[in-house]
Amino acid sequence: MDKFLPNYTRTDTTSFYDSKFHKVDSAYISGYIRNLKDNQPFLVDLLSFLNSDNEKSFADIDENGLFNVKVPLINTSEAYIDWHRSSIRDILTPGEHYFVYKDLENGETIFYGDNARFHNEIVKYDQYLGDNIYVPETDDGWGAKFKFERSLKDTAYLYLKLAQMDSVFAINDKFKSIYNLSARTTYYMDKGNRANISFALMQKRFELDRNQNEKFSDQYMSAIKNQLSTPVSLFRDNRYFIRNYYQYYLEDEEIKAYTSEVLYNLIQKNELITNDSLRRYIELQRNLDIGNYNVQDSLEHDKLEKENLYLSLQNLVQNNYDKVDEEIKFIFLTKNLENVKNIIDNDILIDLFCFDQIFQDFEMNKIPLSLSKFEKIKGYISNTFFHELIENENALLEKYKSTNFQFANNFKNTDHLKESKDADLILKEILQPHKGKIVYMDFWGAWCGPCVAEMEYAPAAKKALEGKDVVFIYMANRTSKTTWENFIKSNNLEGENVFHYNLPTEQQSMVERKLGVPHFPTYMLFDKEGKLVISQAPRLSQLELLVLEVDKLLE
Repeated sequence: MDKFLPNYTRTDTTSFYDSKFHKVDSAYISGYIRNLKDNQPFLVDLLSFLNSDNEKSFADIDENGLFNVKVPLINTSEAYIDWHRSSIRDILTPGEHYFVYKDLENGETIFYGDNARFHNEIVKYDQYLGDNIYVPETDDGWGAKFKFERSLKDTAYLYLKLAQMDSVFAINDKFKSIYNLSARTTYYMDKGNRANISFALMQKRFELDRNQNEKFSDQYMSAIKNQLSTPVSLFRDNRYFIRNYYQYYLEDEEIKAYTSEVLYNLIQKNELITNDSLRRYIELQRNLDIGNYNVQDSLEHDKLEKENLYLSLQNLVQNNYDKVDEEIKFIFLTKNLENVKNIIDNDILIDLFCFDQIFQDFEMNKIPLSLSKFEKIKGYISNTFFHELIENENALLEKYKSTNFQFANNFKNTDHLKESKDADLILKEILQPHKGKIVYMDFWGAWCGPCVAEMEYAPAAKKALEGKDVVFIYMANRTSKTTWENFIKSNNLEGENVFHYNLPTEQQSMVERKLGVPHFPTYMLFDKEGKLVISQAPRLSQLELLVLEVDKLLE
């Protein structure tokens, strides 16, 4: 490998650039791939530290093997470059330009351009590490390694991982003795090893017995602290480590939001109007729920309860379900943000994880925040660029909320079914209008991660079945009206042959029990007579299989 790469002699003490996540910039990669045998595009894959998404940047490779790609970056970040073919791991810096030469026949890899020395040293190091570190050579070997490591608990596992880390440090020391390395390369070698081990140690939390409240020892957790690089985005393992570290401590933080407290808050803000007796009953119920009451409160509460005010409270919740649900979700969000600030002691990480919590809330609930709520959550973050991103997302949700549906008649009003106790009758009403067509039914919820992930494939499925006697029916589970509508708009889930139901909770549960819905998402196929023929139909992402099953039913 050395015959391809220069051996640098001068001292380089430059450190990594840290944008502190204050703006989006780009890195630019051009290059030449020699002995190319396929026509797959050039791909750069990196992990977003804002939302944990894998962000991919593609470029076509011309007939001469040349390409150019622009890679958006918010900070210096680890990237996998043309991994499926060239297997290059690198660190990309915002604003820099690189030229990569890769010979797929003899493995030659050379970087030119900004800070070429560092990139070439990484290439050299990764090759050296791969040649010297022990890894199992067979699937059985990997299986045995996994089984052994899974059998270890707490400090036994810790000692194993620390020993593995020391073995890599020994390889690193040997590599350092051979080459005159830049400061960034030695930092990359050291912190990359620590990031990998810290990630593995925190992944172990998924094997803890939560029923027994099993925890790591103080020795285990103290070994993990203070291992992060600067910038933290330097290694993707850092992102997973930090999230696991935060979630580990968050499990001890019980978040409660009493319905009475939510109603009380809404009444205080004049967002709910009720009579004096019910208002007083709600206040007393809140005092009892949060443990802030005296004997007189308890007696007055019991007296009002005898006047059936508890039923009035339930009716108030039912009639204002979306408003109450939104308030509960906001309470959970703010309490989560408080927990972030209490658990993490690094300002940049606090900003990153508060931003992450807020964006997760936007993604899951699709509910725009009022001005007062928006200003409150902004107060948890000091990064003004993050403020801008949050403001843009909130404005987008407001836009969705005010936008009319293109196929409004396909959103079925089911208020008349809320008293129904007959699942067969409800199903008949849903399926009867589509007799003579194949029905593809999707049971989903905005709270369900896999459901949301599958929706990405819905437009392609709709297009693939275009012109065929097929209708799509989406059955939303425990999803408030605002969330439901904004989710549909943001994911382009409308169409002439697309119908949406958001049944009352009890009726939705009746239908799910009747059809035997085992999990979410669940997909079902009904024939032209409305008979359920496939209870576990292909997912939206299994497009070829789905089209095949539909075509069979259309024959």
